[in-house]
Amino acid sequence: VPYRDTDAQIRDGFTVEAWVALNTYPWNWMPIVDQEQDRQQGLFFGIDAFGHFALDVSMNGQWQTLTSTATLPLKKWAHVAGTYRTSSRGGELRIYLDGKCVGQLPVRGEMLPARADLLIGRVRAPLLPFPEAAAKPQYPIWYSLDGILDELAIYGRALNADEIATEFARASAPAADVLPWPRMPSGPA
Repeated sequence: VPYRDTDAQIRDGFTVEAWVALNTYPWNWMPIVDQEQDRQQGLFFGIDAFGHFALDVSMNGQWQTLTSTATLPLKKWAHVAGTYRTSSRGGELRIYLDGKCVGQLPVRGEMLPARADLLIGRVRAPLLPFPEAAAKPQYPIWYSLDGILDELAIYGRALNADEIATEFARASAPAADVLPWPRMPSGPA
């Protein structure tokens, strides 16, 4: 999605939410949504190589990151959301997993939107697989989400905790695996 001047409305607060079912964890940070420029402007909402998810926002050119301690399950649906809210006292980042707040971080300054394309489910540039020092050969690679991304929504305001819990409860996501586990070839006993 190309940048538009109306995208600047996110300065006053926003929410990013999605349903994800991971087949595998990504090779390094993988965006659900990425609209950042050189980690100096914009926002990033994504998943790391261990299944943690994070919301990163540029505040006065400084990258502020809020990362979950919880990991996303493999093969099952998970509802993730990240919010940025401003007030006269400052701002706050929050992240939610399955309708519950799992992290919050106070932030100060002005949120700086990026004049960059909005990417969904793939890296902006080739990256080394994690851990970078152990990757041999040292060739950055392109990659994208290995799984399912559904019901992605971006709001021009920060939803509150009750609204996010309602969004989660409205869906009837199956509790069982939604992606199959691979079957290894087998031979005679």
